Amino acid sequence: MSKLEDIQELLEGIRKTSFSLSESYERAKEDKSITQIDRVSVKSALEALRSTLDYCAIDIHIHVNGEQKKKKIYFPIGKNKEDFEKFLVNNLAKDKDTSFEKENPEIYQLISSLQPHLAVSGWLFDLHSYANTNKHNNLTPQNKETKNSFNLGNLVKTHGINNTITIIGATVNGLPIGKDSSVPVVITPDTMTDDEIHNQLNPDIYLPITRTVEDIKFYIDGSENDALTFIQEVTARISQFIDKLYSVINR
Repeated sequence: MSKLEDIQELLEGIRKTSFSLSESYERAKEDKSITQIDRVSVKSALEALRSTLDYCAIDIHIHVNGEQKKKKIYFPIGKNKEDFEKFLVNNLAKDKDTSFEKENPEIYQLISSLQPHLAVSGWLFDLHSYANTNKHNNLTPQNKETKNSFNLGNLVKTHGINNTITIIGATVNGLPIGKDSSVPVVITPDTMTDDEIHNQLNPDIYLPITRTVEDIKFYIDGSENDALTFIQEVTARISQFIDKLYSVINR
């Protein structure tokens, strides 16, 4: 029996989880106390994504062999081509003496195109690593990063992170911005409080400070992958792969 229906159900569940996580991101923009999004939901989505690949591996194995000859079948993932080929033979090929690539060129091309040694991104191996860590070791910590807009009256507006603003010789209504016109006013919005900024300014003028969170990320610890973005992008990649794979299997 094809696993496609199960795969589609998993993908739909992942999309619902992604929507819920996106709502958490919006709440985090308003609530600075939120330092991590729901790690259990992230774990669930990562494991479900990994399962979609293992499910389709079973259908590939049956398509190639005519029946399921092994109790446990996993989708082949290798750090390099050698590891990939070894995993492929052990899980999907008829036997070690049969060339999977020659007998199933379309399926081979589809599977290999996802592998780190050929793909533009290493998302497949990242997924494998994250899913294993969350399943067997611990819920992966996240590193929060916000990108803010910063306004100092109508004088200065910045976007992004790690900005430094230097004001030299500027005036408002004829009054110097700083307490001493010969000393530059240096502002780092990400590390300075409103009071610390105002303390540098001329007390005879008032420049309101406004800060707005424009974007927020929760990076999976030790990586450059934002949790929600990674889940959404991998869902799209796997969905596209599944469509192509089953168009070959069901031909």
